[in-house]
Formats: sequence, structure tokens, C-alpha cells
Amino acid sequence: MEETKRSIRIANNRFPFERFVRLFALIEILLVFIYTKYIAAFSVHGSRIWLLVSAIAVFAGSSLVLSWKLERNWLSLLSGTILPVLVFEVISMWKYSLVIRTASMIIGIIAIALGIIWASKKVRKLKRADLRREVLIIKSARASRMICCLFLAGVCIYGRALIAAHYAVSYSDIAYSLSESYNDIPDYENSLAANIETVARIDPDGGWGSLTIDEKNTVLETVVRIECRYLGMRDSAPSLELAYLEEGLLGQYDDERDVITLSYNYVVDSEASGYSVVQVLCHELYHRYQRYQVDLLQAIRDNDETAKYADLLFLDNAGSYEKEFSNYLSPDDDSVVSYYLYSSQELERDAEKYGNASVVDYYEQIRSYLSSNQ
Repeated sequence: MEETKRSIRIANNRFPFERFVRLFALIEILLVFIYTKYIAAFSVHGSRIWLLVSAIAVFAGSSLVLSWKLERNWLSLLSGTILPVLVFEVISMWKYSLVIRTASMIIGIIAIALGIIWASKKVRKLKRADLRREVLIIKSARASRMICCLFLAGVCIYGRALIAAHYAVSYSDIAYSLSESYNDIPDYENSLAANIETVARIDPDGGWGSLTIDEKNTVLETVVRIECRYLGMRDSAPSLELAYLEEGLLGQYDDERDVITLSYNYVVDSEASGYSVVQVLCHELYHRYQRYQVDLLQAIRDNDETAKYADLLFLDNAGSYEKEFSNYLSPDDDSVVSYYLYSSQELERDAEKYGNASVVDYYEQIRSYLSSNQ
């Protein structure tokens, strides 16, 4: 009886171990490529790629160890390769929802418990303790992996639906149109040095608080031209408009119309400082610069002679921006989940970083100018 059971157990080894490892690696690489390019809920870049690599190393490595002697079949192969990707996707989403965190922990416990129960029934008739223990570990691990994969796939589907429900890109009707597009921006006359007297009005000592709406608009239009020159977008500048935007929305960039819209309330009616308004403006201008990067990447890809350069490292950010532009997440309410997901996008992180750095530079240049002209 024991030998019969052992033969049945060994029959689960459909592949030699060397072939199993090769198949495992091939399928894992293919899954990770498809996941990161088409499926991932959030862009996989920077430190997060190391999290994915770590998940694969831990879970895939464990699966290979458990398959050293037993369970080298299609079920163990597929469940072992799929599990690391599912775990990473759940980890990417679970910080945003208590339901996802709770479900993930419960699923882990249930999967292990069901795997042990199922395996216990399969090894009950084995007499040798060492053989029974070995088979119990292998079969319970296989069953747990399979159950985990099924349940985690459900959690991932729920998480993606939750994220989609928190986001909707919306644009308010433009209430005030205060400028037109600029074309053929010259070089020096659009530099900060050439316009420091106008830009200095951003500062409280420069009189920002007492400026009329037309005067504020002139200052902001000047900043637009300066930033376009600095960022290299010298072929044209976007239109600048003021509008009554949704509550909490300070600015937005519409790439189809090439228009930057700032909140009328924030610029005119609130007590926001000139530097705060410029920070929002530079943030939105950087979104336009990101669109230029994506357009460049697409142009490189579409040309047979330059397509080979599309994977160069300096275009890596453009690839991330391209993916996020096509699946842009915009907060539609005051929920923490909604705002956290929005601000976690590389598009928004980089634009916010640029806006903050720009304000520091403007402040230093303006304060130096005002000090030397007192």
C-alpha cells in the first residue's frame, strides 16, 4: 500500500527538475513583462520594481524548493509563477483600502488551513512518518498556492474596481479667458533676467496683494513664457485662463486644447500668495513638458530610423508618463484613498517637485533683485 501511494505521489512529477526550472523562469519572465506593461494598477518603476523582484524571489524561490522532489506538474508550475505577481498587485493596492488589507490576511490564513486539511486527507493512509510529513508539506503547499491564487485574483479585481470608482477626469467650463497662445517665443526677451521687474511683483514687497486681475494675469503670462523658454518648449506657449473650478482644484492642464486653467477664486479672490499661485502654474506647465516628452518618445518609435533609440534610459520617464496619461487618475471627492492614489502617480510627483523647486528659484532671484534695488 505504501509503495502504491509513493508511486502515485511520484507520478505528480511531470517534468525533470531542470526542465521545470527552465519553464518556471520562462513563464515568470513572460508574466512579469505582461503585468508591468499592461496590467499593473500603478506604474512599476524605481524602488517598486525591487519590491516586485523581491516578491518573485521569495515566492518563486519557495515554490522551486518545494518542487525539488515532488509536485512538478502544470498546476504547481502555473500557481507558483502567478502567485508572486498577484501578491505584488495586492501589496500595491492594500494601503488604500482596509477591505483589501483585511481580505488579504484572511485569504492567507484560509488558504493555508484549507491546504493542510486537504493534504491531511491524502496522506492519512501512509504509514511511514517521514514520508507522511514530506507529502503533507508538499501537497498542502500546492493546495494553498492554488487557493491563494484564486482568492487573490478576486481581491485584485475588487481593488481595481475600487480605484476606478474613486476617479473621474472632469473639466469645468471656462468662465474667464484672459490670454491667447504665444507663437515663436524668442530667446532672451522671455528669460527671467529680462523680465525680473515684472516677475518681482509676485513677492509681497512687489505688491502682489494689491494687483488688479489684469496685472496679475500679465505677471502669470510672463511666468508662462519664462518657463516655456527654460523647459525648451520654445515653439509655442499654452493659453492661460482663469475659471471657477471645482472646490479644491487649483489648476489643470488640458493637452487637447493646450490650455492651462487656474482657479479664479484662488488667484483673485483668496489671500493666496503670489508664490503659491506660481507653484500651481509651474506644476501645470510641467504637465505640458511631460506631454512633450511623450510626444518625442512616440515620434522616435514611429520613425524606422530612430525606433532603435526608443528604449534609451533618458526616455524612461517618458514611458512612465505615457502609461499614466492613458490611465490618468484624478481625485473626484475628498476621500483619502482618492487623493493618495492621485498624488502617487509619477506624473503628479514629478510635477509637484518641479513646482516647488521653481518657486524656490523665483524667490531667491526676486529677493536678490528687490534687495539690490531698494
